[in-house]
Amino acid sequence: MTVQNTYKDLPRLKILGINSSEMRILRKNVELALQELALALPLEQVETLDQLLEYDISGIPALALDGKVILQREVPSVHDLKILLQNLFLLDSTNKNTEL
Repeated sequence: MTVQNTYKDLPRLKILGINSSEMRILRKNVELALQELALALPLEQVETLDQLLEYDISGIPALALDGKVILQREVPSVHDLKILLQNLFLLDSTNKNTEL
């Protein structure tokens, strides 16, 4: 039996901000980091003021994973994003294993 992942089953990454050069660079760096890690995660943009106000951020651009802001007011390099994502997913899988 084959189990097929759907986007609703995957963690959600969201780029928060207005369409600025910093936001475009952050998006590109996140896309490259995901590609280099062979992670096919959906990446969304949140740009409207009403939607941005739903997040507890003090500045943009920002990056959220499953609704939790994981960085803001900075544009990390592809290398730094890879480390961040690897650590987040390692911790997440460790937490899931300890709950079983």
